[in-house]
Amino acid sequence: MSVWSDMETVHSFSYTWILQNITKNPTAFFDSILEDKEIVKRAKEIRSAYDLLLKPDEGNIKQRIFDALIATQIIEGLAFYSSFACSFFFGYNGKMEGNAKIIKLISRDENIHVSITHNILKILSTVPEEGFQYIVLSNKQKVHDAYGLAVENEKSWIQYLFSQGSLLGLNEEMLSKYVEWLANNRLVSLGYNKIFDQPNNPLKGWLSAYTDSQKFQVAPQEVEISSYRIGARDTSINMKDFYGFEL
Repeated sequence: MSVWSDMETVHSFSYTWILQNITKNPTAFFDSILEDKEIVKRAKEIRSAYDLLLKPDEGNIKQRIFDALIATQIIEGLAFYSSFACSFFFGYNGKMEGNAKIIKLISRDENIHVSITHNILKILSTVPEEGFQYIVLSNKQKVHDAYGLAVENEKSWIQYLFSQGSLLGLNEEMLSKYVEWLANNRLVSLGYNKIFDQPNNPLKGWLSAYTDSQKFQVAPQEVEISSYRIGARDTSINMKDFYGFEL
């Protein structure tokens, strides 16, 4: 969790650096964020579960911990991906390619965070000693409702993003279907049923160039070594292997 916190700090610096380089007056722009009703609304929706977690008299602490974990799973695995997709789309079309590369690294980190939360939730649901099994079993509908609300919030955000018009090859409908597909995937990975009738990823073709590191063309010195394997060689030695050697 400490490493996770460090990652988020790096992300914050990255976003700040991007915004400082695309705005004429960064200070005025950052101040305007707090005046943007859609951004403020989005921030309040994201933080609500954490606000309750910090209040000592708001019911069962285990329930509040579970709610915060589900909120984290949704934030890291769903909430920012429509915006990521827009950045990737610009990069795919040769616009703001440096920005797309930075967002690609941030997106990779977010998937690591999703995996961490996923494993924590799996432990809580399968290890009786943790004391959360009843909470997990009794909250199946609440998890579905939380994902359903998160998708609706994302669709509202997408509508805001495209309020000035669509892009050639990307529009509000496509991005909304992508969010539904992603929500289904997250739910299934946690052992829950799908809640949307969206069987495939409508952005699969070009988006995979950024979400799959093996398909992203970079300079040779920047290539990630995806073929590295620990224990790929047999290091066991038998005395018979030394027969025939002379010193």
